[in-house]
Amino acid sequence: DDAALEHYAACVAPHWAGIGLADLRRMRETGKLFGLLASIEWATQEFCHEWLHRPLKKLRSYEPELRAALAALGSAA
Repeated sequence: DDAALEHYAACVAPHWAGIGLADLRRMRETGKLFGLLASIEWATQEFCHEWLHRPLKKLRSYEPELRAALAALGSAA
């Protein structure tokens, strides 16, 4: 949440010149996106199995999260 991010910004400001809340928001959203991409990569590891229903279901479930992460990154710019 933004309260925790504001607290973090206040703590790192003396050690990280020029860092702002917008920068930290963008880093947070970028981290979420990379985490989601890692989840998608992990799901594709299951494609070597005979039954694809489970990994395909997982991949479909990531679409809304991926759209939200990309939208958040666009608004965090």
